[in-house]
Amino acid sequence: MKNLATKAMLAVLLAGMGVSPSRGDQPKADSLSVDTAIEQLGSADVAIRWDAVRRLGEGGPSAAAAVPVLTEMLANPREHEYVRGMAARTLGRIGAEARSAVPVLIDVLSSAHVSVRRNAPIALAQLEASEPATIAALRPLLDDGDEVVRVRAASALWQLSETEEAVEYLRTASAARGREAYEAVVALGSLGAPEQRILSTLAAALAHADADVRDTAARVLGRMGKNALPALKKPLEEGDVEARVAAVEALGWMGEGGVPALIYALKNDQASVRRAAARALGRMGVSAGAAASALVEAVNDPQAEVRAAAAKALQRVRGAAGHQSR
Repeated sequence: MKNLATKAMLAVLLAGMGVSPSRGDQPKADSLSVDTAIEQLGSADVAIRWDAVRRLGEGGPSAAAAVPVLTEMLANPREHEYVRGMAARTLGRIGAEARSAVPVLIDVLSSAHVSVRRNAPIALAQLEASEPATIAALRPLLDDGDEVVRVRAASALWQLSETEEAVEYLRTASAARGREAYEAVVALGSLGAPEQRILSTLAAALAHADADVRDTAARVLGRMGKNALPALKKPLEEGDVEARVAAVEALGWMGEGGVPALIYALKNDQASVRRAAARALGRMGVSAGAAASALVEAVNDPQAEVRAAAAKALQRVRGAAGHQSR
């Protein structure tokens, strides 16, 4: 990985995928629990083995003693698919102490087990395995038959070598259907500095047919902060109702930086957009104090649902009620 900023963005990506990065501040397992989990790796019960591998992953670096056994399980094609997939995931979470597993992680990128192919790319990214052999083995996965494998391979390729084809794949995938688009949007949010092409792609995802994709794009854009404001202008003004509401949600995730645009959205010609803007300002509480006068005006909105949302938001903005969590 290139720098600390990239590592931080990788943490966001992995969290969105349900995978925790290998870091020193992970919860640590005590030696007794690690020893117990290692013993359970030899159980004849698949469920017990899987859970033991999962618990070792929660221990992060403190589970380093399990690396040899986990590597052996991952390499064994006769081991249960989900156990092998979890072994790959856990090796990545253990971190630097699991670098010895990199050759096996590269080898299993061609596994017949989908769970293994899904988790091995993320583990390689966590282990910062930027060797040429890793890059060469990841590239074919951009054409894998499984959409999650493709997205995670692209993410790993970018994290490890900033491969341009990975970005272009993710941009295309963000307009696909179902989980592929969702995962691609999450991944795009992890690519570091928000370049215009990334911002425009994420803004386009605000109009995606899938509500989960729209919501995810909104969160990703919101967390990019003020840099994302120009990209939100078009969907906010010209998009369909769903895209406009999603753009408002992005502004809400932005915090104080999104307040001026949310004030503007309170005058949108769509009632659902005005209501969403009022609710977003209300969630910010007193930090959206600059919107108080605009909310006073919105209390007289022609639509009852907008008036109600504006009145509630005004209370919170003025500090008359507790902060509303998301």
